[in-house]
Amino acid sequence: MKRCAEVSQRQPPAPWVSERSRPARAPERGDSPFLILDAPNDQTVHPQQSEELAWDLGANGVPHELVSVTQGGHGFSTQGETPDEAAIIHLVVAFFVRTLVSHQPLANGA
Repeated sequence: MKRCAEVSQRQPPAPWVSERSRPARAPERGDSPFLILDAPNDQTVHPQQSEELAWDLGANGVPHELVSVTQGGHGFSTQGETPDEAAIIHLVVAFFVRTLVSHQPLANGA
């Protein structure tokens, strides 16, 4: 599993990205925290879209965490992925508890 808190410091999204694949509304400071899960083998949503969303969130001061699931596909139920399905569920629950119940800041400082 790769966590990417530093993604926000990358370059802006590529100019060729279709507007249809972008969020309907730009993120704004004060938006709720985002947990973004992606996988390098996802054939439905390219991992670059996750990185670009993380960049947009960071550029606008929105707390976020990007987690890449190694060997995972779109449904996060691929044999051999890391973290596995149970660990992903634990990660999601921990994110909600940390950000919505305990109100702890995320590592990216936003």
